[in-house]
Amino acid sequence: MKMKMKMKTKMKNENENENENENENENENENENENENENENENENENENENENENKNENENEEINNGNNVKEVEVVLDETIIIAKSSDMEDFFKTNERMVIGCFESVGNEDYMNFRNISNDMIESPSYATENYFNGEVLKFISINDNQCRNIVKRYTGLSIFKNDVVYCINHRCYEYDPKDLLNFDKFQEFMESKELPLVSVYDPSKKDIYRQWKIPMIVYLNKDEERAKKDVKTFINDIAENYRKEFFFFITNEDQFDISVEDEPSDNNVLIYAPQFQTLYSIQEILDPEDIIDKVALESFIEQYKKNLLTPKMVIQDFEKLWDYDNFIVRSVPRYYYPTVLNPLRDSLVIFYKEDCPYSQELLKTFVKLGKKYINYRSEFSVVKYEAEDQKIPKMSLWRKLEGYPTVVLFKASPYTRKKKEFFVYPDNAGRSAVTIDKWVQLHSFYKPKASFTLEDYKEKEALEVDSDELEDNEEEEERITKYLQDPNLIFTRFGYGKEMEGSNDSEDEDSGEDEAEYYFDNLNTKKDMPMTGTYYELSSTTYAIKTSTYTPPPSIYDDDDEENEKKDDDDE
Repeated sequence: MKMKMKMKTKMKNENENENENENENENENENENENENENENENENENENENENENKNENENEEINNGNNVKEVEVVLDETIIIAKSSDMEDFFKTNERMVIGCFESVGNEDYMNFRNISNDMIESPSYATENYFNGEVLKFISINDNQCRNIVKRYTGLSIFKNDVVYCINHRCYEYDPKDLLNFDKFQEFMESKELPLVSVYDPSKKDIYRQWKIPMIVYLNKDEERAKKDVKTFINDIAENYRKEFFFFITNEDQFDISVEDEPSDNNVLIYAPQFQTLYSIQEILDPEDIIDKVALESFIEQYKKNLLTPKMVIQDFEKLWDYDNFIVRSVPRYYYPTVLNPLRDSLVIFYKEDCPYSQELLKTFVKLGKKYINYRSEFSVVKYEAEDQKIPKMSLWRKLEGYPTVVLFKASPYTRKKKEFFVYPDNAGRSAVTIDKWVQLHSFYKPKASFTLEDYKEKEALEVDSDELEDNEEEEERITKYLQDPNLIFTRFGYGKEMEGSNDSEDEDSGEDEAEYYFDNLNTKKDMPMTGTYYELSSTTYAIKTSTYTPPPSIYDDDDEENEKKDDDDE
């Protein structure tokens, strides 16, 4: 029997008796509500403060629910089986610890019938009703009966399955189960029990590939002294593992068992957070002073700083990266490695084409370092690349070669299904320079859309780097406004990071000044005219500059707002 209902993804199985009681009590509740409304009308003035408090509580509850990303979805139940949509599975994976997921051609399939029968037997079995992890409120049997089922399972579990297959997931660990064995209740029970792990396990290097599929970071306690390690587990690690068991797997090991190493990282008396599917590693040594010991306070502080993205990641180099040249989380590309770093269709590539002595390039490279750090967990899908384009030509094989100024940012979109990149996007020259703004652009145009977490400091930096959007006008409007403002038609204007270098832009009016002048780049320069330049310029906004000719006498500072004249008037009045 199928029925359809709306519920939050944190669903609980409701007994039929409870549903009947709710129906019987509806009329009573309506009468009670009418009486309450009459009382509220009579005591409206007296209850204003209570209503305000209730509204505040409701708003707080809504914010909590929004923070957990729990949404209300329509779910079809077939006895104890949840018939889910592929689009809803993200929320199921977020809010359920234990699930048995089936991909079936139809509800009439024989394997689906067996799947439903064992679900009924398992959830209704008295022996499991008393066990928390097999309780019907925790264990979910879910069937996804659409053509995206296998893709969804692959995305969230890392397992490649076929039609009419079954997967068991427990705390982000997923295992494939042969649907032919669904007829054997005892065998299925043994299978589920065999996948239980203690709060703290011993790391097994032979299971490295299995760990990688779990898609959850590991906390690894390295200690050569086994007795000390066991004592620490009992003293504080077990308690911490219980508190964070939904977010991390906890392991103890020694340097011989743990086969993941990073240069200059201690292999004894150390705690590492290791994300195997991302190939990144974080060390507790970053937050400890030499005299500090590893205890409960230190370990909890380490975990919380990791969750807030306050730690510096260390890369565990993967096979495809062994020949790459990393510089502060950015891949330094050269013509020889242009294809694997920029044009490989399996990865998005965010590339900055820069000039070594260009001041704008150097500023934007700082932003790229931050993006490279934030995207570090997605290196197998997303590359952050820099290409020095003055001394080395862009290869002819490149999709994009129309370099007009420094720096220029181009996103080469991945195309894993066609095996050849076909799309690229050029970052607007008048857009913001902050990591926050560039990330929004990346999310809009990239194939894999890497997730980045931003702190309050990142948003403060955005405000400091970027002017109000009203100031970012089209080139023609901007030039007209500036020309009118400065009352000089001979000014040359430039927008941030766009245009060509002009010969002689470093020449100073005062040859004996001995001061080094910066180079400037222009986008509206008529190169046919010989216009001698000086290094003097006016910053009209963080993205727009006006640069004067050598024959031009500058007006008063464009930042003057007549404050001095107002002050003089005030003095005269006094």
